[in-house]
Amino acid sequence: MKSVLGLVCAGVLAGIVGATVFRVARPVLAQGPQAAQAGGRPGQPPRIPPLASPPLYPDQKPTVIVWTSADMKKVYDARVAAARGVTSATAAPRFESLQTRTHGVSLFFRTKFDSPRPANRSGIVSLVDDADQHEGVTDFYVIAGGTGQMVTDGEIEHRQYGHNPRGSAESGAKTTVVFPGEFNGQPIRDGRTYDVAPGDWLAIPPGVPHWPGYNPGNGLMYVGVKINIGLYGPNTMY
Repeated sequence: MKSVLGLVCAGVLAGIVGATVFRVARPVLAQGPQAAQAGGRPGQPPRIPPLASPPLYPDQKPTVIVWTSADMKKVYDARVAAARGVTSATAAPRFESLQTRTHGVSLFFRTKFDSPRPANRSGIVSLVDDADQHEGVTDFYVIAGGTGQMVTDGEIEHRQYGHNPRGSAESGAKTTVVFPGEFNGQPIRDGRTYDVAPGDWLAIPPGVPHWPGYNPGNGLMYVGVKINIGLYGPNTMY
């Protein structure tokens, strides 16, 4: 009986000692400004407290851009005049685009050509530019000038990978595939057509073909917000 009690007492004592040693051995986080100067355990880096407000974009300074309807009207009038070959006497305000690692904001102006010519991406001879399809981008459009149509859904005929029509300075190639996950071509088959005018919004999910149409002699201008869903880097968004 004495031996059993002795073993129990020894076990309790060992547990107390072990718990005490465990508590002493655990690192204690320093508090306050002194934490940045406090040394850690031997062989470990100093303990640095978390920032109260960590920067969201350490590589760039966020900038708020404000555009009024009057500004957009001036830009639209200048784009229409340029499309007709008329030089405007009054310089239009420059549209400030915005590019971050999560989204981009750009201005688009589309109009019918006077005669058939190679489209902007696929090179298909046509009166209009190509349809788009993005695997990794949600498009949000706000119509800002002119009138026309937006064709969505369906399938893009003559679809091909997006490429740089300006070619490659290194290889001299006429076209270089630089946009995996991006597609162009025309026309859209079995799509849905929406008549659009200034103030209208369109939200186009990833993978949905879309193709702006333009009324003759008018043109269509819209602000496009491209939201990267994380399949590829922002440098491939267009």
